Amino acid sequence: MPTLLSRMCRLAVLSVFTLAAPSLLAYQAGDWILRAGSITVDPTNSFSEVADGAFELRAGSDTQLGVSITYMAMDQLGLEVQAATPFSHPVNARGAGKIARVKHLPPTVTANYYPFGGTTRDLQPFIGAGINHTVFWSEKLNDLGEAATGATQLNAGSSWGLAAQAGLDYRLNEQFGVGLSVYYIDIESRLKLDGNRIGKIKIDPWVYRLQLSYRF
Repeated sequence: MPTLLSRMCRLAVLSVFTLAAPSLLAYQAGDWILRAGSITVDPTNSFSEVADGAFELRAGSDTQLGVSITYMAMDQLGLEVQAATPFSHPVNARGAGKIARVKHLPPTVTANYYPFGGTTRDLQPFIGAGINHTVFWSEKLNDLGEAATGATQLNAGSSWGLAAQAGLDYRLNEQFGVGLSVYYIDIESRLKLDGNRIGKIKIDPWVYRLQLSYRF
């Protein structure tokens, strides 16, 4: 009888501790979330008129390694900074094909809302908005571009614009997860040929990310 009673007491104590133990939350204030994976910048299909309509230009797409870090300021609010390895884009002229190539980096900062942050749900959708700063360099006309424009140097100015995103994370365990997100970014650059302004090229890309995440 004492043995049975002691077993019942141990079971009761274990049950109390189990019920009192807090549930492990998927995301909560104070968490840091590191994400890394592929990121594709895909400009819109529209062409931009430059040089008083002499040319219509459009940038092509590229895929690189993307990295972001998010700090959960509150259970449902995360502040995210995104970076990537440099993107290299062809610049196409309507009716002529590729006339140049440029490189750029588009660091982006967003504030993201997680409606199920602070809960134990493994599936964590989020939406966010913020600002982007894109820096261009290594602008280079190819032989066709030099022949078509009569210039030897192309320059693309940096861009500031708004950004919006929606995404989804799935927690594999307390530390690791997988996810995807889609951005739309307002990017446009002032172009110069041999130092002379010829107008703006609107890039306005959709940005697609597939990533692994680590929470700490």
